[in-house]
Amino acid sequence: MNTNTFYMNRFKILNVIMLALILLSYIFLWGNYAPYRIDDAWIASFIYNDYVKNIRTDIVFGGDIGGTQLFGKIYAFTYGSLIQLFGAWTKESLCLISAFFVFLSIIIWYNILVSLKVDKQHSLIICLSMLYIEVFFSTAQFLRAEAFILFLSSVSLMLALSKKYEWSILLSLIAVETHPVGLVSFFMNFPLLFEKTHRQYILENISKITIKATITVIAFVITYVALHYDYLNLQNLRQIIQARTPYEGNSFIVNNFLYNYYFETKYYRHVPELLLILISLVLYFTYKLYQKQAIILHLFLAMFIFAILLGRGNPYYVVLVYPAFLLLVFYTFIKLNRLPLLIISIALFYTPQYLFVYFHKSKDSLDYANNYQSLIKKEINQINKDALPIIGSPNDYFAFMASDFYHLCSSTDYFNSLQIKEAIVIVPEASELEKYYNRACDNLNNIKENYKPQQIKVLDYMNKSFVIYKISQVAK
Repeated sequence: MNTNTFYMNRFKILNVIMLALILLSYIFLWGNYAPYRIDDAWIASFIYNDYVKNIRTDIVFGGDIGGTQLFGKIYAFTYGSLIQLFGAWTKESLCLISAFFVFLSIIIWYNILVSLKVDKQHSLIICLSMLYIEVFFSTAQFLRAEAFILFLSSVSLMLALSKKYEWSILLSLIAVETHPVGLVSFFMNFPLLFEKTHRQYILENISKITIKATITVIAFVITYVALHYDYLNLQNLRQIIQARTPYEGNSFIVNNFLYNYYFETKYYRHVPELLLILISLVLYFTYKLYQKQAIILHLFLAMFIFAILLGRGNPYYVVLVYPAFLLLVFYTFIKLNRLPLLIISIALFYTPQYLFVYFHKSKDSLDYANNYQSLIKKEINQINKDALPIIGSPNDYFAFMASDFYHLCSSTDYFNSLQIKEAIVIVPEASELEKYYNRACDNLNNIKENYKPQQIKVLDYMNKSFVIYKISQVAK
């Protein structure tokens, strides 16, 4: 067996191992990776209320600029349409769509790698490894806009690499309409201006490209106004600007999503990723690899600059810049003939973490999937003959999406503004409620002070108590 054959056979074995690890992790941790994540219900309410009820504001959680008032209309329509065609309005189905977009994104990145002249065998194992890395693994299980934006920005870059600039611009604009963080797509495409072939092509066809790009932008602006004109007012725009002001009231470090991802997550488990990136950067410059594929460095720098300029501390945004970060890492190890070592290290690093999550959370977390949803819905429907509003925790929302449902721990000001006279309230025991929040549920005390509770039933589920009350507003 010659050296090249042995080398390729080794990659085939690694592909099989990585594929097996991906299947096992996604199957056994599906729905149990972060069962107390509030954002799933929050985003689901935006999608369902927009697509089914034609409600654009955040009526469930009470956010000032939540819902699809100024952003997310295309996102809500896409998820809603896919649910109508292939699934049901459940948490699992909605998260499955996120997984679908993450997998599609990885397929797109395979094509991007090949277009950057990365060997197909290397490209395949790189993409499989990306699916196993936690930031992509978790995004595939979360119902947040990052999965959709990752897909849009990836397609946009692929189109730009193919010199289809007007379509690339369109996808980037849709990413921004999904969420302002979609600006990452423009940053991702910007490095192509430093590539000789693209720069020459643009200069030679500047008139045609400019006309097409202008038509694309105008068409999108008209579409955006048509989708959001009801909420385009100075008050909403002012709130958006205030919410997006970088570092206002916070230090540069604390309000940066890269910092929070590496240094504010549990057990500092992402610090080794940072060390790997830093080591790769040193090797990349030491061996002057930028002389062969400068675009890889340009993509990395563009994403780093984006992270600095954004000035937002949400660590979920990291998935949007990680393809470019990892591209530099993988490329460096390929050129140093150490890619198999990197792949094995990835498997050895994440597998114990996923095993820990599986065994720890299977003991410490409740299964809030279909069994709980069916049980709580059946119990409430037997009690709630008058179709009263329902107040509960985030996981309760998925059982009552079609009902008038309100978040138990919304702000007291918002809850009082609803002027609810009577309602059904589902109160989990304190140990469960604490798993959702790192703060006190002030609105629960607000309800106790301003409403007369009537205990209807104590529901036992997996050795945890859920008390169902009927509350009536106390006359003042």
